[in-house]
Amino acid sequence: MVCVNPDKVTVKSTGALKYVPGQLAGRYEELGGTVKYFGKPDPEGFCLCVDKLGLRPEDVAHVGDSLEHDVAGAV
Repeated sequence: MVCVNPDKVTVKSTGALKYVPGQLAGRYEELGGTVKYFGKPDPEGFCLCVDKLGLRPEDVAHVGDSLEHDVAGAV
């Protein structure tokens, strides 16, 4: 399985939790499957964007809604 959105849970505007692709991928791994995660929090994507913009990482602010995925890769 390839999982391009490793987020496991998000919060809907109603406050209810919504389980997303990372949750399914994690369960697949628990059952013995192999998962290739692609995307956040892999810092490669963040570094590529900063480089293409011609900026220094310390001059960039990244905003996300997931500490585990959005913020971890940008640190």
